[in-house]
Amino acid sequence: MRQRTIEGSALRAAALGLAAFSIAFAAPQHALGAEPESAGDAGRPRVGLVLSGGGARGFAHVGVLEVLEELRVPVDVIAGTSMGAVVGGLYASGLSPAELRQVVSQIDWIAVFNDVPPRRERSFRRKQDDFDFLTGLRLYIKDFKVALPRGFIEGQKITNLLQVLSVPVATVRDFDALPIPFRAVATDASSGESVVIGEGDLAQAMRASMAIPAVFSPVEIDGRMLVDGGVARNLPVDVVQAMGVDVVIAVDIGTSPAGQDNVSSAFSISGQMLTVLMYQNTLRQLARLGEHDLLIRPDLEGITSASFEMGSEAIARGAAAARALAPELARLAQPDAPSELRRRGISREPPLVERVRFDNRSGLSTHVIRRHVHVEPGQALDPAQLQQDLDKLYGAGVFDRVSFSLEEHEGAHALVIHTIGKETGRTFLRFGLNLDTNFRAESAFNVAVLATSMPLNGLGAEWRTRLQVGEESEISTEFYQPLEYGGRLFFAPEVRAGIESLNLFVGGDRIATYEIPSFQAAGFLGWQFGNWAEVRGGIGYIDAAFERQVGDPSLPTTRFEGGAAIGRLLVDTLDSVRFPRKGGILRADGEITPSAFGADDSLALLRTGGNIAFSFGENTVVPGFVFDTSWAERADISDAPIFSLGGLFQLSGLTRGARTGPHVLLGRLVGYRRVADPRFFTLQLPVYVGGSIEAGNAFNRLEEIDAAGLSVAGSVFLGIDTPLGPLYLAYGLAEGGNSSGYLFLGQRF
Repeated sequence: MRQRTIEGSALRAAALGLAAFSIAFAAPQHALGAEPESAGDAGRPRVGLVLSGGGARGFAHVGVLEVLEELRVPVDVIAGTSMGAVVGGLYASGLSPAELRQVVSQIDWIAVFNDVPPRRERSFRRKQDDFDFLTGLRLYIKDFKVALPRGFIEGQKITNLLQVLSVPVATVRDFDALPIPFRAVATDASSGESVVIGEGDLAQAMRASMAIPAVFSPVEIDGRMLVDGGVARNLPVDVVQAMGVDVVIAVDIGTSPAGQDNVSSAFSISGQMLTVLMYQNTLRQLARLGEHDLLIRPDLEGITSASFEMGSEAIARGAAAARALAPELARLAQPDAPSELRRRGISREPPLVERVRFDNRSGLSTHVIRRHVHVEPGQALDPAQLQQDLDKLYGAGVFDRVSFSLEEHEGAHALVIHTIGKETGRTFLRFGLNLDTNFRAESAFNVAVLATSMPLNGLGAEWRTRLQVGEESEISTEFYQPLEYGGRLFFAPEVRAGIESLNLFVGGDRIATYEIPSFQAAGFLGWQFGNWAEVRGGIGYIDAAFERQVGDPSLPTTRFEGGAAIGRLLVDTLDSVRFPRKGGILRADGEITPSAFGADDSLALLRTGGNIAFSFGENTVVPGFVFDTSWAERADISDAPIFSLGGLFQLSGLTRGARTGPHVLLGRLVGYRRVADPRFFTLQLPVYVGGSIEAGNAFNRLEEIDAAGLSVAGSVFLGIDTPLGPLYLAYGLAEGGNSSGYLFLGQRF
C-alpha cells in the first residue's frame, strides 16, 4: 500500500449534529438489501472499489475513475459514503467518468445546495412576500408551538438532480442489477448504527448517504431516519469486502484532525470532534486492508469539503494520485475491462411513460398538482422538463419535498410524482425591518411580521396577516381563495388599518406635520397570469383622514369615507427585488369613491410605478418611474390625497417628503456593479457600487406638469446584499445645492 498524508478542514457544517451520533464510534452495521453472488470473471481477481466521503473533496473520485478506465482496471462492485456514494452510485448506474466530469464542471453546486427556488420558479404569491419581508428567516408554527426544520437544507434540488441523472436505471430496485453492483452507506439517526443500502431507489440511497446532520434533512427509508454515512463509516472497506472481492481499491479523501491552534472557538471545537469521529472510524476500516489491497489518498491540501468551485482541480489531483499507483494498478488490468462493457446494456433513451400516478401526502388537491406536471401518458419522459415542473411546484411553498420515481411493469413505465407537505406545520412567520436615516434629524424605523397559513384547503387557500409597527404602522389580513384547480381565478377579501405621518414643506422648510389614519375593507375578484402577473378588482369601504398635528391652524384638515371601487395590476418578472439583474415590475393601484357609493364628494386616485433591469456583464442599469395622481370633485386641492417625494432614489439629496402635492412624477436611472463577494462565516454578502440620476417633482395641478418644472437630483452609493435586506450607504445631491447622506436598510426602488 502507498499512503499520503492529507490535511484540511472537515465537514464542519455538520457540527450541530455531532452529539446525536457520538455512539457511532463502535456502531453496529445493518444491511438493506441482499448481498450479491460472486460474479467475477474466471482467472482474474474480483475487484471492489471503496469511495469515502468528504464533500467537494469527493470530486477527486472522478479523477481516480478516469485513470482506472484508462488503465483498463475492472471494477466489479462499489461501496461509497456521502459524496463517495454519489460518485460511486452514478458510475455504477452507467455514467462514464467523462460524463461525471461534465456533471461536476457544469452544475452550479452552490445553487444545488440552496433549496430556495429562484424567483422565476416561485408562485406569484411567494414572489410578493419579498417586497415587505426581505429576511429569509422563517419560523413554523405547529400545534401552537414553534417547529424547527430537521435540517437547514431540505435537499429538494440535490434530490431532483440525482433522480434526473439516474433516470436510465430508475426502475432498478436491486442494486446488484445495476451495471456495477453498488452499496451506499448511511447512518441511522436514532441509533448511530451504520446502514448499508443495497435496494430501493438509487437516488434516495445516494441522498441519504450524504445527509449531513443538521445541514440536510434526514431521509426516511424503510421506517428509518437516515443521515450521512460518514458519521459511522466514512470509508466502508468492510462493506465491499462483504460483497465478495479479492482485491480492494480504497480511495480516502477524508481529513485529519486539525492542530490545537485551529480549535479556538466553540464552532471549531464541534467541527474538530466530528472530524475525530470520522477519522477514527476510517482508521478502523484502513486496518482491514490486506497486502494485496491498494489505498489511494489524493493530495487535497487547500480543498475543503465546501470548495465546490474547485471541482476540476480536485478531479486532477485524484487522477494524479491514481497514476502514482499505476504499476500496482497495472497488475489488475484486463484487455476487456468490464467497467465500460457493462454500460452498453443501459439505454440512454428516455423511457416512454404509459401512466402518471400521484403519491400526494400534502394538503393540496391532486388536481392542482397535476396541472403543474406537463407529462402525458404516451409521451417520452423529458427529465429536464420534469425537473423544471417539480421546481415550480416546489416554489408554491407548501411542500417539504417534491420528487419522482419510475415504476416498470411488463415493460410499461409509470411515472410517480411524490409530494410531501410541510412537516413543520402549515403556518409560518416571516420577519422584516426597515431603517432610513439621513444622519440628521430625519429618521424612520419599521419592524414587521407576516403570518401565513397554507394550504387551508385542496385548492390552495391562504390566510395572511401582516403587522407593522414604526413610522408607518399597519395591520392587515387577507383570505386568498382560488376558485378553480388552475389557481388563476381567485376571490380575496381583505381588511387593513394603518396610520402614517407626512411632513409638508414650502421652500425647503417644514411647515406642518400631518397624521393620516386609514381603514379599508374590500372584496376582490382576480386573475393570475401564470406566476408573472395578477389583476384584481373589487368593491370596498374606505375611511381616511388627513389630520394636522403640528403647523398653522389655518392649514386644512380633511376626511373622506364611503364605498369605493378598487382595481390593482401587478406585473413581476424580476429575478431579484434586492439588486435585480433582469426582469421588470409594474404596479398600478386605483381607487374611486363616487358620491353614489355614499361619499360626501367624489374622489379618485391612481398610483403607478415600475422598473426594468438590464445587465451587461457585472454592470446593471435599472430605469424606472413613479406617477401618482389624485382628483377631487371640488376644486379645492385640500380635498385630494397628497403624495410626496424626497429621500434616496426619490430626488436624492432632499429630505424625505420634501416635495408634496396631489400629483407626483419621477423618472430615474439607477446603475450599479457587483465588485466583491465577501463571506461572513457561511454567508455570502455581495457588494455593489453605483449611482442614480433622477428628475421629478410634485404638482398642484396636472396641467402644470412639464419638463421645466422637474427638479434634478442624483446619488452615489455602496450597497450590500445582507440577510436582513439590501443595505445602502449613500450620498445624494439635488438641484439647488441640497445634499444629504443616507443609511438605508430595506427595499428602496
